[in-house]
Amino acid sequence: MGTEERNVILADMATMDFGFGFPETDITLIVEEQNVLQVLPLAHKYQSPLVTDCEDFMKTLCQPGTGIRISTLLDYILAAEKFNLGQFLESAVKFCARVDFDLLNGKKYSRISQRFGNTQYTKSIDKDVQKKFLQLSIETQFSIAKKRLKFLEMYKKKRDNSDSVESDFEIPLS
Repeated sequence: MGTEERNVILADMATMDFGFGFPETDITLIVEEQNVLQVLPLAHKYQSPLVTDCEDFMKTLCQPGTGIRISTLLDYILAAEKFNLGQFLESAVKFCARVDFDLLNGKKYSRISQRFGNTQYTKSIDKDVQKKFLQLSIETQFSIAKKRLKFLEMYKKKRDNSDSVESDFEIPLS
């Protein structure tokens, strides 16, 4: 994952927000997973080009194999809704549509036993993830569901014409 380094001049109170007490201070910031949710509100507040860096960084994580957790993904979506990051939301909706919907809602099913052809599962709920999903705007939730339905229909068509069908992305819950 590429991190982007940017030298930013913050005047007056902006430097206070980053923990510095000196006006007109040059600060070199590297947007990364550990700070993107802290940098984004400040970059938005001061109309810094770092907003684009934050959005681009978050978009790079909306891909299979990046190791992003559902909890983090939902944090990013909530921030994108707040700061109107349309390109990221588009990428996130497309990515979320390929993630198991129960996982997005904080539900996880684990197989506990298999006897005589019957498989038993236990359900666990991550209340933090569930709460975050419910905080998403109804428009974003609908967009995810709509895109997921589109993929399911595509899978059905593929299955009807072929034996090979793609499976859902699997990413850690939190």
